Amino acid sequence: MTLTKTVLRGASLTAAFALFASTAFANDILTIKGIDKSGQETTQTFTLEDLDTFETTEFSTANDYIETVATFSGPLLRDVIAEYELPEDGTITMTALNDYAINMPIEDIMNYDVILSTRLNGKEMSVREKGPIWVMYPVDDNPELALPSINGRMIWQLDEINVR
Repeated sequence: MTLTKTVLRGASLTAAFALFASTAFANDILTIKGIDKSGQETTQTFTLEDLDTFETTEFSTANDYIETVATFSGPLLRDVIAEYELPEDGTITMTALNDYAINMPIEDIMNYDVILSTRLNGKEMSVREKGPIWVMYPVDDNPELALPSINGRMIWQLDEINVR
């Protein structure tokens, strides 16, 4: 194979990989269902890029699932669900890729900077690394959050939020 063909083949492979990478990251990673403030049943899906359009909150904290303090960043959960009518029972349901689900008190969302962390130490998280979304509480900034019940709400591989 000549040098020109090798370079062109390499360029083609690079272009194909770039196209695959750009479409791979355009996949929906979060679905939110609920009643919006106009009273309509609404389902929204978000890509990582969609979540990145929200203001980013970043904090460093420890929890029972990591060995050291780490930096988490992503949008505030209360900002992402702002257009929904909050349920009367005072909780929302969050479900992971493996169908693990928790009920989170709305009080937590409003009183603390709970984030939908899309990055750990500045890097996007794979499913293997508890991503692409890991719900994170600012435990180190709020010692009252250092409870097993709060650790149980730090759902990783978040896939769906039900605001009903």
